[in-house]
Amino acid sequence: MQPIICAYTDSDIEGYYLFIAEKNKMISSLKIGQSDGETIQDFVINSDFEIQLYSRNNSTEKRVLKKTYILQNDGILK
Repeated sequence: MQPIICAYTDSDIEGYYLFIAEKNKMISSLKIGQSDGETIQDFVINSDFEIQLYSRNNSTEKRVLKKTYILQNDGILK
């Protein structure tokens, strides 16, 4: 399995996607981050490939854990 993080920017909006590929095929994907000027969604990926998604309304607020995903052995994010 190969994890790939892709970033995009469109004027003042930026985002991040996590793609999981194997043998040149996409197995799963997940939007893991976005900043649109009002809200911020960011992420932490630990060494066990547990993905924690956080959100906050601006950069001065404390981030809040919204969801946790775990990369399964078959490449699916649950």
